Amino acid sequence: MPRFAWLTDPVRWVRQWPVWELQRRVLFYVLCIEVIAIVAATYTALRYPVSQSDWTRVGILAACAVVHIEATRRIERQREIAAGAGPYLDLKSVWNFAALLLLPPALATGMVVFTYAYAWFRIWPQKQSVSLYRWIYSGATVVLATQVAVPVLVVGIPGYPSLPSGLSGLAVVAAVGAIRWLINYTLVLLVLALSQPQLTSRELLANFKDQIMEAGAVAFGFCTAALLVFQPIYVVAPVVALLAMQRTVLVTQYERAAQIDAKTGLYNSGWWRKHADRVLARAQITGARVGILMADLDHFKAINDTYGHPAGDEVLVAVAGAMTGQVRSDLDIVGRFGGEEFAILIPEITERELVATAERIRLHVATMGVVVQGDDGPIETVRVTLSIGVAIFPQDGGDLGELTLRADSALYEAKKGGRNQVRLYGEPFVTRSA
Repeated sequence: MPRFAWLTDPVRWVRQWPVWELQRRVLFYVLCIEVIAIVAATYTALRYPVSQSDWTRVGILAACAVVHIEATRRIERQREIAAGAGPYLDLKSVWNFAALLLLPPALATGMVVFTYAYAWFRIWPQKQSVSLYRWIYSGATVVLATQVAVPVLVVGIPGYPSLPSGLSGLAVVAAVGAIRWLINYTLVLLVLALSQPQLTSRELLANFKDQIMEAGAVAFGFCTAALLVFQPIYVVAPVVALLAMQRTVLVTQYERAAQIDAKTGLYNSGWWRKHADRVLARAQITGARVGILMADLDHFKAINDTYGHPAGDEVLVAVAGAMTGQVRSDLDIVGRFGGEEFAILIPEITERELVATAERIRLHVATMGVVVQGDDGPIETVRVTLSIGVAIFPQDGGDLGELTLRADSALYEAKKGGRNQVRLYGEPFVTRSA
């Protein structure tokens, strides 16, 4: 459409918004949240007047936010892209949280709107790369979380809006920070789950560890509010700290992305091998046993040929989740070696326990069904099976290369013996379903 279509043909311009392409339930949900946020913000804004000093403080906070966004806009662009499917940590909340503590609700809401609008225009110069309605929804969730926090502040802080004091004041700040984060995080997860039902809980919560830094953002916001009250000139300090914090988060995200297989969420083969080498080096000192399972999906090519590669990807994700659910989350490491082959590192285990674990994984996969939809066909439930080869340190090999080679050899014997079975290297017995 022409550049100024919103003036010449506003109805057609509105009809071409990408938001109308959303599924009906998702569109309804998004609009409901945005309407509730507007109504709540209007209600609280009318109840608390704005003073001249409030305008001065919001001006300082807005200036700090501008400096922060300008200094980190390239980092933020990379960080959001690297964040994956789930919500990412939004460090603009430092300025918005400080505004929530010190300013009347009208200006606290205005601060959220300002920071999100400014960030939209500065972080994403190519606007087509990020949907505007997503950005607006994200801002609306923060506005709504802000409005829910207001009653807590009114009850907990005498003379609100004002800076809390004492241990009780710190408790109120902590409660408000937790409530604000929980509402915002839950609302974002809900819209992701509604709009992308194929996402697993593992994918949705992939970057949950980053959210622990929300506590740091709350602390920064509280310190910024205190500085603004007692020594406004020092509010530049949080800007410097935030720059370092955001670079740290970005590096962490890139390190995690380098470790993870994008399709299944499992560790990739390179990182799995590095971790396995470290575990085996320690086992050589301690004398502990370490098990290696090499697992391969049976007749996976037939699934791709029958239902299409997207369905095959769904099967891979389901099997990956099944395997991780059958091992110890604090010790065992599941990796994807490529295609339909997986590897599992199981330290501190006996031979009997290792074979039992492999058999438990095989049985679980064999009894589950994966719901898929073919390229042109109806939704169907696909049954899949695994063949698993088992090798154990130290008797089957003294290093990772020997162990994986012998686990692969056992896997080959399992395939040759009829598939859907577990084979221990060097042993004639086979476990299989009836």
